[in-house]
Amino acid sequence: MRKYNKLILVGALSVILLFTLIYSSQIKNKTEVFNDDYSCMVIETTQEKNRTVFSFYDEKFKLSYQNEIPYSEYVSANIDRICVEGDKLYCAPVDGDWEGKNDLLTIDLVNGMLVNKTHLPDELDLDKYITVKDGEVYVNSNVNGDSYICKVDTEGSVASYIKVDNETLGEMVVEGDRLYSFNYSEDGEKPKLYIFGKNDLKKIGVIEMNCADGLHPIVSDGNVFFLTNDIDNEKSLLIGKYNIKENKIDCQKIDESYGSGYSHLTQPVSANGELWFVASTEEGLCSLYEYELETGEVKKSLMDSTNIIQIAFSGNNLYALVDDEEENTDRIYIQKYDITRAEPALIAQYNVTTQSKRKELYYGAGFLKK
Repeated sequence: MRKYNKLILVGALSVILLFTLIYSSQIKNKTEVFNDDYSCMVIETTQEKNRTVFSFYDEKFKLSYQNEIPYSEYVSANIDRICVEGDKLYCAPVDGDWEGKNDLLTIDLVNGMLVNKTHLPDELDLDKYITVKDGEVYVNSNVNGDSYICKVDTEGSVASYIKVDNETLGEMVVEGDRLYSFNYSEDGEKPKLYIFGKNDLKKIGVIEMNCADGLHPIVSDGNVFFLTNDIDNEKSLLIGKYNIKENKIDCQKIDESYGSGYSHLTQPVSANGELWFVASTEEGLCSLYEYELETGEVKKSLMDSTNIIQIAFSGNNLYALVDDEEENTDRIYIQKYDITRAEPALIAQYNVTTQSKRKELYYGAGFLKK
């Protein structure tokens, strides 16, 4: 009997030791897998399930780490749901019947983990736009023709909150002590630029524009730039500039051939004294634009790609996130272009789709290139 009990004890200890070794190995491997020296991070999401996957890749675009969170309903062609500042990524899931649809999420890019979630006011449960400045996050949502803006401070608490009656406000940027946002105009109305105090969100002023709605604003060189079209009833792709010091808006035609025929404009990226962005036609054909901030000169180059939804720079290379929208496909690519040549040259393409084996259809919601 004693020998039997001894065998049971030895067996139990062996099982405990085995599980301890396996658990320790898993923790060790998980720690080793994530490397904060990653090269790229891609966000994939699905509308069919409450899931979003953050996938991290090394310099050879080999998958090295993944983190899945129970949030969904991002919009792939609008990266204003996702903002990065320093080592934090802020994102706001949009409308859906999911628990937590009112949350603002903070992802730590040092360890790849969800580190904070802030529950926003109930009105901010539909499509949301976000921007971040000095760790303070601003979130805007539209409900029944009204807009709601809230400010989340660096501690993750809602610090200010306002309602803007009878206006549908969109994307926002912060410069100095002010928050800027464009409205989406109704038929027969001129679009407007709204100016708020960034701390208390009190309205400072409203400026009417003689062009179409401002899209994808970006602050550069102390001014607010934005993409738009249609000035004086002439269809054209324009870049607008709100001169903060002069309190004046000017628009410059940069491509009359596009008119209103583009289906998507990427968020402009500021680099080397220029603004860069991609415009896609309804057929998915893409053109890259370089806008000289000092001279206003514009260079247009055709891209060897279709359906580019976001661009980023690293060194002398431009990286483009491509979401293949063909029926029954869910492929996501990262393309690498050499921009030191007279025309951007495609030098590499990486298939980074990681969720294609799942039954739900995943799509790209954004990416980060270090």
